[in-house]
Amino acid sequence: MLPAAGQMTNMILLFTQFTKNGILPATFACAIIIVTYIALNSLWEVLQLYQQRWHYLLDPINLVSWLLYISSIIMIVPVFVDQSNGLQLSCASITVFLSWFNLLLYLQR
Repeated sequence: MLPAAGQMTNMILLFTQFTKNGILPATFACAIIIVTYIALNSLWEVLQLYQQRWHYLLDPINLVSWLLYISSIIMIVPVFVDQSNGLQLSCASITVFLSWFNLLLYLQR
């Protein structure tokens, strides 16, 4: 069953409103999910820092995790401010590398 003409017009207007700046709703939703994931993991890392103190700072896996979170945030920021540049692509490649490296470190344990 096809949607009514008024519903179709509303859907088209909503879609053009999001795509006007080049951001699809799915892209925006994924960016929100990534930011939420980073925020929750950052809180977990701060809790670990509080509990472990100096032992936390001496573990190199924690440094990799923080670099991963920072590069992920820099990668996602252009979705919210509607500006894209080469820094976003560089941080995306760093994020992929650090994610892979982090996975290998966890599999090694």
